[in-house]
Amino acid sequence: MIDYRIVEPWPDVFLVLVPDDYDRAMLFLRAQTCYESPSARFRGRPFDLWDYVKYYTQEHGSFSYARDWRGFNLPYTAARDCYAALPQRYVTKYDRAFQRLLGDLGARVERPRRAYIVGADREGSRTAQHELYHARYFTDRAYRARANALLDALPAPLVAQLRRNLLALGYVDDDRILRDELQAFLQALNSRRFARGLDWRRVRTVGRQFREAMQAD
Repeated sequence: MIDYRIVEPWPDVFLVLVPDDYDRAMLFLRAQTCYESPSARFRGRPFDLWDYVKYYTQEHGSFSYARDWRGFNLPYTAARDCYAALPQRYVTKYDRAFQRLLGDLGARVERPRRAYIVGADREGSRTAQHELYHARYFTDRAYRARANALLDALPAPLVAQLRRNLLALGYVDDDRILRDELQAFLQALNSRRFARGLDWRRVRTVGRQFREAMQAD
């Protein structure tokens, strides 16, 4: 049994709390991979977990998924559609737990196309804050427009290096997803890997200014 707790910080945004890093990663692995894997072999497709484990090990030298990824975020409909297409032969105990989670959420979702799921360790953690910035970017059109305008105003070399870092970390080369990651990382500053090749103090300053601008009336 995979234990989780659901918090709804605002309507149709569901923060799924799983304290154990490994259980949280394995619970979200399939849905998150279906949504935005950099590999077309897995993105948007049903897959055998062991095929993914082999692929990830070849790409990273070991199956370090639970260490590499601490938080998760995706639209409710993306997770629902992923599992609707999953053959029974691929179902693992973590899939059964996620199917149970989808059942719990289905009873609470009011607007499926606007609903969003995030996964983190505990309320108030840096990981949870980062993931909730993704939820805000997806659900709030005004927030998204402000974030994009601020990203466009940042120095081009800085943004280019940050985008290269995101790609090196395993994010898909998609402008919408990279913009979303940039705004969430800049506000939460929850990973120094994001700033590789840059002065961390400068990145912290840019992040603080970005966060203050996002919060300004």
